[in-house]
Amino acid sequence: MADETSPFQRLFTLVGEMLNQLGEGGKVLPETQLAKKLGVSRATLREVLRIYEGQGRIQRRQGRGTFVAGISGQTEPGLEALEPLERLAQRAGLSLEFGPPLVDEVPAEGEAASALGLRQSQPLTRVARLANLAGRPLALLIDLFPTHVLRREGLEDELDGSVLAHLLARPEIDLGYQSTRFEALAAPPEIARALGASRGSALLLLTSTLYSSADRPLGYSKAYYLPGKLSFRLTQRPHEWR
Repeated sequence: MADETSPFQRLFTLVGEMLNQLGEGGKVLPETQLAKKLGVSRATLREVLRIYEGQGRIQRRQGRGTFVAGISGQTEPGLEALEPLERLAQRAGLSLEFGPPLVDEVPAEGEAASALGLRQSQPLTRVARLANLAGRPLALLIDLFPTHVLRREGLEDELDGSVLAHLLARPEIDLGYQSTRFEALAAPPEIARALGASRGSALLLLTSTLYSSADRPLGYSKAYYLPGKLSFRLTQRPHEWR
């Protein structure tokens, strides 16, 4: 029987087999060299690699090249409970490391001001830091909180994990629930630099608003995740429509 797969599908399969042979951390040949080796156009190869990057199979590192990402040992945390990232990873048998926090004060503006119900220019404490897995960047976490909820003074010394973990350890903070929006996006230049990725790399963005039990907004966060090491599971149950 004749092979009914298209040339593109055959190339996609061939590149996938090549990635398996290289193994996690293996460096992929530059596009020009690989296209010549496989006897295909660079444009077609680039489209195949773009798909694998979106699936988290490869990761482009600015100034260093393209590498095979891990496809095993992924965390797959459920999102039903309000838990910090490090606890979700711990349940999956993984250990996260956090880079030093960058803490400053910024004015409320745009979507953050709207989500927190604040006037433009009201002061916010901003915390930005990297979460690393196996010595490599996993996510860039950016948290914004009104100064009466999260004070800047001394925060760099107090934080040894995520901001959410810090808040959960403070019984005087009334934490109720968190609402999160998921979206895929191409990495903006400044985010790509922070994650050591190429500009335009595929990222998963989680935008969250943290509320008190009385539905009062407490904080606003953006978490930019590189694909390949973390997948989220959301459990949904039947709902009776009225």
